[in-house]
Amino acid sequence: NTERVQTWLDKSFNANHVTQIDQSRRPKFVQTGVEFSTVSNREDDQEYLIGNPVLQSNATEYTIIGVLSSSLSSFVIYNQSSLSGIDTNHYLSYETDKLFHDEFPPQVNNTFSESVSSLTKQTIASKVNTIFVAKRDNLNLKGEMSFYVNGKDISSNELFTEQYSGTSSLKHVVGSYLYNGKPKQDNGFFAGQIHELIIFDTDLELSTII
Repeated sequence: NTERVQTWLDKSFNANHVTQIDQSRRPKFVQTGVEFSTVSNREDDQEYLIGNPVLQSNATEYTIIGVLSSSLSSFVIYNQSSLSGIDTNHYLSYETDKLFHDEFPPQVNNTFSESVSSLTKQTIASKVNTIFVAKRDNLNLKGEMSFYVNGKDISSNELFTEQYSGTSSLKHVVGSYLYNGKPKQDNGFFAGQIHELIIFDTDLELSTII
């Protein structure tokens, strides 16, 4: 099936659909989800979808769940940012063997998880469907990020005190991070299949996720 995805519909009642008007940048529909091609010139050819923000810009409690398969060593999972790349409101990625979360400005701090096991790293690299989860609580007004891969807790227990202070118009971009309206060549992109991407504006208990 070579059908390209113009609009990926949100199955919730929130209608947070993502679209792509440029036919050459549309990912492919597959039976198990949406597939983003591997390209060498990402600035010109990277496939991605854009929609309105899913989370409130000042959200301090949320849960991000991504079920993905990719052979890339690093890739973006969730990106809510400005199209200029100046502001990043909520950003989650897998970086070699850790999950990474950031918001800026104010660039107070970012947070990495602990490293995944060698076996999990090999599993991810072999394009096996993998469940990535990042949760933020707001206990005592000090957010703590919790990270899980396939149900295994790899949290670093670092407090995430950063609170977004930007003013730019934000978008939810699936498959890429944009800089000056175009995908970045060196980082912040995805290739492979996204089977599910689920966002909650609350800190869910792990037992309700896995």
